[in-house]
Formats: sequence, structure tokens, C-alpha cells
Amino acid sequence: MAIYLIETQQNGEAILKNLLIQLLRHQKEALIQYEQTDFLLANLPQSESVNLYFIPINMDEINHLQLIEDIHRLDSKGQLVLITNNDANKVTLKTKWPSAVVLNKNEYYMQFASDVEMQVNYYFQRKHQAGQNSLIIKDRCRLMKIPLKNLRYIESNGMHKIRFVGPNLQYEFYFPLNQVEVLHEDLLRIHRSFIVNKHAVKEVSRGKRIVQL
Repeated sequence: MAIYLIETQQNGEAILKNLLIQLLRHQKEALIQYEQTDFLLANLPQSESVNLYFIPINMDEINHLQLIEDIHRLDSKGQLVLITNNDANKVTLKTKWPSAVVLNKNEYYMQFASDVEMQVNYYFQRKHQAGQNSLIIKDRCRLMKIPLKNLRYIESNGMHKIRFVGPNLQYEFYFPLNQVEVLHEDLLRIHRSFIVNKHAVKEVSRGKRIVQL
């Protein structure tokens, strides 16, 4: 489990580096920095560990785009945060890698800093989740611990609002669904708007494409 920063010598990259150093100064977590991407790829952990990658992207550099493909291939559960410098590139990168988070470093500083902090908090949330029998969900307003034994499914309304549903259980959070499905191995994505608890599934009809809980 680690946080990586790929250093590409882009202008403004020091802002991101300083932000990460400040966010991690009270955590027992090191920021691992690489300038040469081949060293990073050679040393990626071969495990189910939770890893966070901050990657500044220059759209004119083919090597940058290949790096994303390589990390995604070698660490499919890795949390990718791509840093670009304008909204047009942001849309292009998000279209190509929908599971990645894409941030524009040239937008309002406080918004950029808040988005970086949110990704670091999400990393620690995933890290603390490993080996647990509960989901720990934290958004901007609150933190909730949801026992997996009480959860049947999670649904999204498409506006980053998700609902956790089970017997005598119903909580709503503003949280991307694709960041929930990686929190625990017992969660299974069956539809773009639904995640189920594997242990709550009673029957699967592949012909009718129905999951009974």
C-alpha cells in the first residue's frame, strides 16, 4: 500500500508535491516519487495492495499515455489520479479512462487542493477497509460504518448520489459508485447503477439477466 507521485518536470508540479507533503505530514505514510517511469513499473507491488498514483499528464507525450495503460494493466485496483492543465484535456482523459479521476491543476486553487485531499482521504479509507467486515464510507459531511452482513445492494441515481440498502438499513451519500465497488471483495458490480453484496445473492438467472436477493 503506497502513494506514488510521478515527477515529469512540468510547470506547476511543485504545487501538487507540496500539497501531498502537507496532507501526509501527520500520517504514517510516505510519498514515493519516481522520475523515471520504467523504475516505477519494475517496482510495482505484485499483490492486492491498495495504491494511489498521482500522474501529471502532458497530452503531447506518448510515454505519459502509455504509462497509464501500463499501470492499469499491472495494478487494476490502483487508484489513478491524472493531473492535466485544461478542461479539454480533462474531458479527453476521462473519456479514455473512465475509472480514473482527472483533475485540472489550473482551476481555482482551493478547489484543486480540496480534490487532491479527497483522493488522499479515499486512499486511507480503502486502506483501512482492507480485511474488514464493514464498509467505512466518508463523504464531505459525515462518516458511517456499515456492516456487510446488513447490506444487500448499493444503487446510484447517476448524480453521484448513492443509496445503501438492506433490512432496516438505508443510507444515502454523495459518492461515486465506481469508488465504492473497490472497497471490498464481497461487492459485485452487476449494472452501471447497481452493486450487490455477493452474500446477499440467492439466485442468478443469466438468461433473463436477473439477480434475486
